Amino acid sequence: MKRRFAGLVAALGIASCAPNGSSSGYGGNCPTVNASCPSSPPSYAATIAPIVNMNCIPCHSPTGDASDKPLGQYAGLYKYRTTSLSTVLTCKMPLVPLSDKKLFVEWLACGAPDN
Repeated sequence: MKRRFAGLVAALGIASCAPNGSSSGYGGNCPTVNASCPSSPPSYAATIAPIVNMNCIPCHSPTGDASDKPLGQYAGLYKYRTTSLSTVLTCKMPLVPLSDKKLFVEWLACGAPDN
């Protein structure tokens, strides 16, 4: 599973611009990040959950605009991991700080562990 998901991560890493060309606030350029799993994956509890809470929950909560894709719990984020990866890599989401984007993509490249 991890190997198949890593292939998807690599394939999605090629895309770099939002469909409308805006790149969601990166000055017209969607920064690329290394879509590979580091030897020590980012921790979901310590690193990824706070990133998601800060950047995603305003829309991906029961009262948000994207309430159909709830990301407030690990199970929801795991369920939508492929969509989340694609939208973050291609800057289709509102601006996510580059350091958070890097950690999020690395975590997904590692198979989105519940660690």
